[in-house]
Amino acid sequence: MPADNVKIVKELSLLYELSLAIGQSMDIQENCKAFLRSLMFHKQLTFAAYWIQEKGYEKNNGLQLIYAIPDKYSCLTDQLLHQELLAILKQKKIIIINNTHLVFNKLSNFFSIDKGCFLLYRISNQGVLLLHRQVSDFQELEITQLNTVFQKFGFFMEGLLAQDRLIQEMQMREQTEHALKKREKQYKAIFESSYQAIGIYDVETDKVLDCNQQAVELYQFNSKEELLKTSLIDFLAPIQFNNQTREELMEEKFNYLQKHDKFQRIIIAKRKTGEEFVVEETAIKDFDQNKKHLFFFIHNIYEKYKAQKEIAERKSIYQSLIYNSFDGIDIVELLHFRNKQKQTTAKLIVRNEVMKKILGGCMNPIVFEEDILKLSPEKQANGQKSEELLLQIRKQLQDIGYIQHDWQLLDKDGNVMDFEAFTQLIEVNNKVLLIRIFKNVSKRKKQERLIQQQILDLNEKNEELKKYIESNMNLENFAYAASHDLQAPLRTIISYTQLLERRLQKSLGEDEKLFMDFIVSATLNMQQLIKDLLAFSRVNTTKINVQKLNAKNLIEEVILELHTNIQEKKAVIHYQQLPKICYADRIKLKQLFQNLITNSLKFTQTNTIPNIHIYAEEQTTHWLFSIKDNGIGIDKEYQQKIFLLFRRLHNNTEYKGTGIGLALCKKIVEQHSGKIGVESKLNEGSRFYFTIKKGLVNEPSLVGV
Repeated sequence: MPADNVKIVKELSLLYELSLAIGQSMDIQENCKAFLRSLMFHKQLTFAAYWIQEKGYEKNNGLQLIYAIPDKYSCLTDQLLHQELLAILKQKKIIIINNTHLVFNKLSNFFSIDKGCFLLYRISNQGVLLLHRQVSDFQELEITQLNTVFQKFGFFMEGLLAQDRLIQEMQMREQTEHALKKREKQYKAIFESSYQAIGIYDVETDKVLDCNQQAVELYQFNSKEELLKTSLIDFLAPIQFNNQTREELMEEKFNYLQKHDKFQRIIIAKRKTGEEFVVEETAIKDFDQNKKHLFFFIHNIYEKYKAQKEIAERKSIYQSLIYNSFDGIDIVELLHFRNKQKQTTAKLIVRNEVMKKILGGCMNPIVFEEDILKLSPEKQANGQKSEELLLQIRKQLQDIGYIQHDWQLLDKDGNVMDFEAFTQLIEVNNKVLLIRIFKNVSKRKKQERLIQQQILDLNEKNEELKKYIESNMNLENFAYAASHDLQAPLRTIISYTQLLERRLQKSLGEDEKLFMDFIVSATLNMQQLIKDLLAFSRVNTTKINVQKLNAKNLIEEVILELHTNIQEKKAVIHYQQLPKICYADRIKLKQLFQNLITNSLKFTQTNTIPNIHIYAEEQTTHWLFSIKDNGIGIDKEYQQKIFLLFRRLHNNTEYKGTGIGLALCKKIVEQHSGKIGVESKLNEGSRFYFTIKKGLVNEPSLVGV
């Protein structure tokens, strides 16, 4: 036998004996360490490491390092390295990796070794041994002889590993049993002391297997044994929420648990006494081949449910009030309001549609001066600058926590809107909330301004009225003066003119007699004018005296008084459909009919018999009277002017008159809360019509002024 071979066999024997010697130790890592150090010394190695492929590492082909020399490689966990090693070992049990091998560069880079040769060896089914020698390559004969030692080492390590796993399993089992007992004790403590009612239900037998004392008390049974005799469905109220029966609820629950592990719901429970209450039920499934159990956790939430329901109802009411309010409402949270070191910011919590519309669709908080001023006119309704007034409002809000004030905003078209604003600061759950209510009072303010303007206008009218009254009083004084002081000289002029005419009758020529007639005629016209003015003045300055009267009788009385004129004209007067009962000033209404009938008798066509129709029509609030004739008619151009004072359409030669009669008629009609007008065509006659209000009474508002 060559000397080198003898040396190798000797070294192998030493390694083998060493392996047997260290077998007395039960420490896996120590045995591996001793073996690898022996190899390092006898085989002049620069690196050695041993891995095992433990159970549980198969899925990712991972390896667990037992020991590596030098120590700097004691944390080798690179997954790529493990995969490379295992991929190589699938082909051969022993692989020599020198600088010509495909993975040499990867291994040398990983271990920072750029020379020498690697030996990769699979030991038994689990072990992987990696060696490196820098001084020389591993020889085939050397590898063959090392195989015996490596196999012995592998069997030895497998035994240690198997024994270690057995010890670990025994320890694990012992720890598990201890933990189970501990957990069972804890479970019992939790089960019995829980504030929730707990029950265990067997689906197959439809029985409650166990429950805690809280369940006994919650459902008001006398003992746990009594409760366990009860069927599960007996704990449910006959009717659940949304009119669901308890049978339907049970079916829904079991159908759900076929696909899920937990069922949770708020239900209506029933006590032994029949009393119903609300609970939160959680059912947890515990199914395996041997059992089908449900764990029930029952929590009485009746008071909580009742409180939540009340809160929900109140919330619904408040939301309805806010969102259906006719006023704009904002609720804004002021952040850092009390913290002087931080600048206050705002967060919008609630804004109803009305406020959104007021602010032109804006959803920003709109709290600070610059935000509000952008939406406000330069000056407010009181003439104060918006900026100044806003500072005053904010100061009062900070001082007393609330303020009510008027404010104007601009709409999208630049029109001013008036609001009554109420703003309040409140603190809720350490939050500072700003509540703002804007009531649109633009219409009311507009009406108020209109009323104020009307009051100013009325004051002016009152001044004018005073002057008018004074003028009327002067007119009345003039009328009385004309009646007493002016008519006396006129009568004297007429008397002396007629006396002079009789005395000088024989000596007067035709011209002088004509002059005398002019004087008498003019004086008589003047006298008639004064009488008409006096009549107009009296109508204009005296109240109406309303009384009940028969219009037919009144017309007959007027016709009787105008009998001479009617006979002269051979006129025919028809009257019909006149109210038997109406309310008016008898004297003034009589004067009204006299004037209108007299006009119809006066303005007649030549060679035509006057034909006059008088009739009435009842309306909702007024009586409508008409006097229709077949006279000369009135041109449309003058139909509105004839009711004005002194407006005459004909000279005194054609038709005598003073131009006061129709103005007097208009005044009388207005005093009876009515209107007067005419419908006429030239040479076809006229219809004068007027209305008087029904149900008139003697009130100051009916004073003729």
